[in-house]
Amino acid sequence: MRKRRVYSIIFGGIIIVLAILSIIMLRSRSKTIIDEIAASDVAQLQVIFNDINNSCQILGFDKQKNSIDFLTVKSFVGSEVGSMNLAYPKHWQGPYVQDNPEIKGIYYQVVVTDHGYFITPGDGVKLSNGKVIGTDIPLDKSADIQNLVKMGELKDERGKELAAAINIHG
Repeated sequence: MRKRRVYSIIFGGIIIVLAILSIIMLRSRSKTIIDEIAASDVAQLQVIFNDINNSCQILGFDKQKNSIDFLTVKSFVGSEVGSMNLAYPKHWQGPYVQDNPEIKGIYYQVVVTDHGYFITPGDGVKLSNGKVIGTDIPLDKSADIQNLVKMGELKDERGKELAAAINIHG
């Protein structure tokens, strides 16, 4: 009888340890997955914005931080789609995506700085390094995003970039 109780306690302890390890591994892996998704999305968005610039000539953006929530637009009137101003809006070939990409429910953004235009995860996104875009990594007008990438602040654990420059005319 006593042996049975000891075995039950040991077996229960093993189950608890395995459950705790599973939770730790799941949390760790989910952070890495978020960065992998962000790196992939940023690369895809860079290609899309280069295509838009080549066909429509991007002139600029309305704000310093602009949510990328307009790539599902098929057609529009005027020279502005979302917060993006175009020289040749009639050359718009949208929709460019079926759903506007987001991470943790937050849209990606185009950040306008003194150093250029950059695609980044939106303010409030927590990266696997524990830093939060817009809080721990401020992306204001003077932010040197290329340097943040170079220094590893905006890279995932595998070295993939979580921000990308876009070239525009204007």
